Amino acid sequence: MKILSKTIQPDSFFSAKKGIQLFKLNNKNGIEVLLTNYGIRLVSLHTPDKDGIMDDIVLGYDSLQDFETKNPFMNSIIGRVANRISNGQFSINGENFQADKNLDQHCLHGGTNGLHMQVWEVKSATDHQLHFYHYSKSGSEGFPGNLEIDVFVELTDQNELKIKYQAKTDRPTPINLTYHPYFNLTGTKNEKIVSHLLQINANEITATDDEIVANGNFFNVVSSPFDFRTEKEIGRDINTPIQSMKKCGGYDHNFVLKYKATTSPFLAAKLSEPISKRSLEIWTTQPGIQLYTNNGVNEIGKGNLSYGNHSAVCLEPQHFPNTPNLPHFPSTIITPQSPYLQECFFKFGIL
Repeated sequence: MKILSKTIQPDSFFSAKKGIQLFKLNNKNGIEVLLTNYGIRLVSLHTPDKDGIMDDIVLGYDSLQDFETKNPFMNSIIGRVANRISNGQFSINGENFQADKNLDQHCLHGGTNGLHMQVWEVKSATDHQLHFYHYSKSGSEGFPGNLEIDVFVELTDQNELKIKYQAKTDRPTPINLTYHPYFNLTGTKNEKIVSHLLQINANEITATDDEIVANGNFFNVVSSPFDFRTEKEIGRDINTPIQSMKKCGGYDHNFVLKYKATTSPFLAAKLSEPISKRSLEIWTTQPGIQLYTNNGVNEIGKGNLSYGNHSAVCLEPQHFPNTPNLPHFPSTIITPQSPYLQECFFKFGIL
């Protein structure tokens, strides 16, 4: 397999014993996407800058082993339930459930062995689309119901990386899938993302308690560090000394999108980088998007790059955090009669 990445070797992402492989998508414009069926992870993503120079705009690692041990959530599918569930506890129709606690006393991103840690079956693979499948048994990480999940990843000639989720169950269960790329539009220049420009179509965030768990309230972003209604530098207010940002070391907040229930993706956010002129749009059918700025990180990534504080930005389309415990939030419960169907796409461009 001939690939653009200079440091990634396909053999580093192959395990016959585990059934793990590396796959490549490309389009007529030269964009190249490398993914592994281990957690449907993005291994690299090459897009052009203003001069047509291709570079890798996602953080990551040069080997499967590093993805397994350093940051298991990086660039992967997230579920069964993205974000935090308070104390890992929830109830459905009066029956109580205890999910895995992998963040202090809370459940984060589906638990220690959530969907990000699974080797997905590849149903079909072409140069433009991959079809992944996983059967999650009832009781996995404490969640009820057998779950069959299909994920379609497609790279279009319109420079869109589309992700379609489908899931069906045999009993009521919560599901909240998202995708978790760590973007840096400077590419391997690896500059901090504080100069990236961001706009989010949201007037509110979901408020949190002292442990950064959604408490059911909403916070208006007007005249606050969370006001991205018009484009601004991510770093402009990132060091504001308010409790939730001090606790996170930056942004790690869910934005309430200007949303009406729809089966067609709508524009949630726009990201751009002024030097390279790369731009990114995030479209989704979900009501929220998590902004995370890779806070407090200090590690070595692919190409021996040093990933420090605020070295990436994540924009994760999702339903709201802690929704299984907050019935006034848009529901994440699916049933045998009401399966799961959501979609998002990342559209790459030049300013």
